[in-house]
Amino acid sequence: MYKVINNSTTRSNIKVSVVIPVFNELNYIKRTLDSFNKQLNRNFEVIIVDNGSSDNIQRFIKIYKKTLDYNIFLITEKHPGPGLARKKGFNFILKRLNENKEINNINYFATTDADVVVPSDWINKIIDGFENNYKIGALAGSHKAFSNVDKEIKATMEIPLYFNIIPLIIQCFQKYNIGKIKLSSSNCAFRSNIYAESKGFTQPYNFNGTVALHEAELLGNKILSNGYIVSSMHSVVQSSRRRHLYNLINSTNSYYIFKESRFLSIREDEKTLLQIALESVSQKQWIQFRENMINIVINNILSKTFKNINDLDIILKNKNFTKTLNKICDKSNIEYELILKNINKLMNL
Repeated sequence: MYKVINNSTTRSNIKVSVVIPVFNELNYIKRTLDSFNKQLNRNFEVIIVDNGSSDNIQRFIKIYKKTLDYNIFLITEKHPGPGLARKKGFNFILKRLNENKEINNINYFATTDADVVVPSDWINKIIDGFENNYKIGALAGSHKAFSNVDKEIKATMEIPLYFNIIPLIIQCFQKYNIGKIKLSSSNCAFRSNIYAESKGFTQPYNFNGTVALHEAELLGNKILSNGYIVSSMHSVVQSSRRRHLYNLINSTNSYYIFKESRFLSIREDEKTLLQIALESVSQKQWIQFRENMINIVINNILSKTFKNINDLDIILKNKNFTKTLNKICDKSNIEYELILKNINKLMNL
């Protein structure tokens, strides 16, 4: 069953339903909820799906409700996995849509994570993105690190825009309509009818049976295969870099052992992980790790996009695109030739 935590907005005004899965995110959920309280457009609701937390997060939400000026539903999903939790949340909304005529104005679904801060115009971006083109089935936004993380890395490692070069690269490709757009579960939205038609989220697993985290990408592929457009949301959220920092530490230094979580070993505090990484990982390793991240991003954007190398040659002759990409590289101490090398390597596979 579910519980309505707050009821400041009438159901008939709701246009966007947002699902947020939580698993032991007590240290982060407050700033996420606060960011929704700052939305310029109030026609939304939030469904929080607790996926087996043991940190009293449900109790916190029930107490913190008095500061929030929007509806919150709190439900549970006992089977582990963010894909299952998101599916439970959207199934809950679909059931209400089918049973209650008062909420039939909910046209759009969105999802994010419990360690994310959304910008104040996030709901507006979702509504505008869909209403400007009725062929769009899903909207994909990007995500960046909190500014203090990149500042500390720059101060210690002398590497500017360490994490936040990634959303800049993504936005550059999107601006000039190059490559494909990949959905990220921390920042995406769907038309409610197209979500239902695509059968919603599923839970992917790694080869060893552990929970994988690319459920949004799989859903995006289904939406595309059904003939709909996945477009840019033109919105960037801020999110924790715990998973990246954990992988950086774990790939370069076996001294540190973390408690295993159900998903990945990322339940440690971001600040703690950042300090461990700054103290134990060399600058060279930091640089190599970022280059690997950039390679993955470019691969996701360009993979299976172009039929032959001539298609890419035409794009690289776009002076505005190459000029923008050059500026991004200059800001972040990345060699422009490195990105071109990665693109050419991908195209010659």
